[in-house]
Amino acid sequence: MNFDNQLLSKEKYIPLILRVIVGLLWVWMGIVPKLIYPEPRVAMVSKSWVIDLLPMSPAHFIFILAIAEIITGVMLLLGLFTRLASIAQALMIIMIIVGVWNIAAMHGITSPHAHLLMKDIPLFGNDMVLIITGGGLYSIDNWRKQSKGV
Repeated sequence: MNFDNQLLSKEKYIPLILRVIVGLLWVWMGIVPKLIYPEPRVAMVSKSWVIDLLPMSPAHFIFILAIAEIITGVMLLLGLFTRLASIAQALMIIMIIVGVWNIAAMHGITSPHAHLLMKDIPLFGNDMVLIITGGGLYSIDNWRKQSKGV
């Protein structure tokens, strides 16, 4: 068995691995930086032009964003509505990049907010892969599809 055949035989695990890694990351990002230590994120949103568009305080916005990140992360971990969760995450990433990019651009790569955006680019790519592949073989989505007989 050559390397290509070995790799193809493990292809079914790719969505599972991506889901678990990205799901854990989203849950962590919702809990630690936004629920436990929200002050830097609240300050970042307060400096952004997005604050004028929000019908709520920056602290409430960060709380809602944290809950959304935790919920979509758990959905990915379970493989439940994987494509929907990935679309929601991709939209959150676009919102964050557009909303915060002006702060990082003003201060350059040395900005304290620039590192917050760097993680979003690969996460966006991972979400795009999960939108295409779906939950994969080992997911609740697949179990639901098989139980319907589709």
